[in-house]
Amino acid sequence: MKSSEDERVMKERMVIMQGLKKKAIETLVKTKKEKSSAYKQLIEDLLVEGLLKLMEPAVTVRCVAADKSIVKSVLKNAEKRFVQEMTAACEASKAKFNMNTSVSFDESPLKDSCIGGVWLMSQAYTSRPDAIIVRNSLDARLDICIENITPTIRSLLFPEDEERALEIKKSREAALKAMMEEHH
Repeated sequence: MKSSEDERVMKERMVIMQGLKKKAIETLVKTKKEKSSAYKQLIEDLLVEGLLKLMEPAVTVRCVAADKSIVKSVLKNAEKRFVQEMTAACEASKAKFNMNTSVSFDESPLKDSCIGGVWLMSQAYTSRPDAIIVRNSLDARLDICIENITPTIRSLLFPEDEERALEIKKSREAALKAMMEEHH
């Protein structure tokens, strides 16, 4: 009987966590529309970050259809910032940055279910199944945030989980101690 109660509680908690994610998505969509200049800057920053992660001479960028004009408008500046950041980093190491960088726009959009952001792909691998892709979409970033913050959210929303974890830990320690005493 305890097992089915635990399953019910886990399902309810999962529904709560899914509700939090849904609310975060709604907030991102609303913010994207209301703060278009901040979103444009975010797109440029995501592009620069993706270029720094890839470190490839030829990169293709994809986005959702609705963001096409925004991405195209910041593409050259993102490329320029990438070169500036790499040049500064190399100069700090007394080296010279010497890579011709070409960033192109892929007309095939990301799925409509994607909130926004960009994907960057190394052109050397674009048509291959093992393509190098930096998924800098808002969805991917949100998933990373949720994955990293879930334990904290759970401990705040469900403090009894920590109490239960402590009970389990004490129970395991007692069982281990009993086994050790039995074998000595």
